[in-house]
Amino acid sequence: MEQAIASAVLAGLFSLIGIVLDNRLKRIWTSTVTQTLSSGNATSGIGQLPLTLSPFSIGKSLIHVGVIQLLANVVGFILGLVIGATGQVDTMTPETFMMIILVVGSCLLIIGFAISGAKVSKAYRWQHLFYVALGVLMSTLLVNYLLLNAVMHLEVPFDFSSLAVGVLQTFGCMGIGGAIANAVDP
Repeated sequence: MEQAIASAVLAGLFSLIGIVLDNRLKRIWTSTVTQTLSSGNATSGIGQLPLTLSPFSIGKSLIHVGVIQLLANVVGFILGLVIGATGQVDTMTPETFMMIILVVGSCLLIIGFAISGAKVSKAYRWQHLFYVALGVLMSTLLVNYLLLNAVMHLEVPFDFSSLAVGVLQTFGCMGIGGAIANAVDP
């Protein structure tokens, strides 16, 4: 229960910071576009990109990190409740439980990355997904290791193999979700 609360707080923090950054960047972008259009120059000057293309937004990336992190932890919490309520906790090995969490978490990440990728312009899609994946990885490590060890006093080891699985899972799901977003919104 404490992990779900900590995850919700962390996801809310990411979303709040993302919303503030996104709003500030939109104001800066809008004022830059207005000044450029009033001067008669209709391109950005950087590779002569048209100004109708919205810029990459780290704020939107942080919002998506918060949403994906919150959904992943809520689904994990519900999955734990269902397994506990059905009495499978006593008969299930820890390896089986971790495999279920890995498969369900991967499916959820793929869906989250596909939706996140479809919400941004194709020109910035992979950059956006990279930052979202990096944020999801860091927030997952923060929730799973720092909070579980420090707050709940559980012995969760932090070693190279768990870090490698986290990196492979997150960036593998990012690639699949990004491909789905490209297929849906070309």
